[in-house]
Formats: sequence, structure tokens, C-alpha cells
Amino acid sequence: MSEQKSDEGQTDLNALHSEHLMKLILASGQASQAWLKFLITVEGALAVGFGFLATASIRTRMHIALALVICFFGAALALVLTSVIIHHFQWSASFIKRYIAILGNVDRVFPGDIEQRPRDISKIDAGWIAKRIRTVKWLIALGWVVAAVLVAK
Repeated sequence: MSEQKSDEGQTDLNALHSEHLMKLILASGQASQAWLKFLITVEGALAVGFGFLATASIRTRMHIALALVICFFGAALALVLTSVIIHHFQWSASFIKRYIAILGNVDRVFPGDIEQRPRDISKIDAGWIAKRIRTVKWLIALGWVVAAVLVAK
């Protein structure tokens, strides 16, 4: 009888843990989306400012200097903010691995096998979307470098 209560208690604990992990997964996804929106907004605003300075009818040294500063901040923010977004994807992957590892959750919501989780979040594969975001990060940074070179000429 006590063994049955113990099994029911463990089942309840697993259900609570699973529910908590699902909330963490959803919250992490929402945070990643918010950071991505912020990245797009900031990069767009910097691009508008750069365009205003680069296409001025009379370009002074001040215009060129400010345009170069905008290029520097655009590239730096692209690198930093995409790193934050990718870190959120890694946390989501960690929560998903924990969810799958709970007894009875294999293939219940997320496909996968039970595997040993790395202790360091940065070593967790963030997934397909994060790889695309990494590519976009370097393209944005390269775009700002090219813009800086063109405006400096």
C-alpha cells in the first residue's frame, strides 16, 4: 500500500515538474522573440540614421564620423544581441532535454531521446533556428563594415 502511494507521489511530482518545465520553455521562447524584435527595431533605427547621414546633400566630416559611429554600434549590437538570443535558445533546449528526461515524457510533446545534458549551457546545441540567427548575425555585421568602408571613402 505504501509502495503504491510512493508511486502516485512520484507521478504527481513528475507531472508538476513537467508542467513547470513547459512554462519555462514557453517563457524562454517568448523572451527570445522579444529580443529578436528589439534587435530588428534597433538595427532598423540605426540604418535609418545611417541613411540620413550618408545621403546628406552636403557631407561634412561630422556626418562621416557619426555614420562611422553608427556602423560600429550597429555591428556591435548585432553581435551582442544575437548572442543573447542564441543563449535563450540554448536554455530552451536545456529545458526540453530536462522535460524529455522525466519518466513518461519521451516523445510526448517533443521528439527526442533521453541523453546526458551538458553542465554548461553554452555547450548545448541551440538548434536549427539559432544556426540561422548566427548566420544573420555575421551578415548584419558584414553589412555594417561594408557601409563603414563606403562612407569613409
